[in-house]
Amino acid sequence: MLGNALGHPVLDKTNLTGSYDFSLDYAIDLPGAPPAEHVSEQASEPMPTLVDAVQKELGLRLVPSKAQLDVIVIDKIDKVPTQN
Repeated sequence: MLGNALGHPVLDKTNLTGSYDFSLDYAIDLPGAPPAEHVSEQASEPMPTLVDAVQKELGLRLVPSKAQLDVIVIDKIDKVPTQN
């Protein structure tokens, strides 16, 4: 889910197992908007970015790196299915 919010894949290298229930409060990154404009409705201080919220609230770091990923490429789709 972090990959969707960040706009690129996120690999889980935590070795944590199980399910966890948590919520994160963070500012949605708006292109061109300075961080000072992301203000919490309850407070007058700027909200953290997603990366900062993950580190502060969950104690996990998001570290940029390169990795090989499997990719599926669809080069043609027919509207009407053809008979096999």
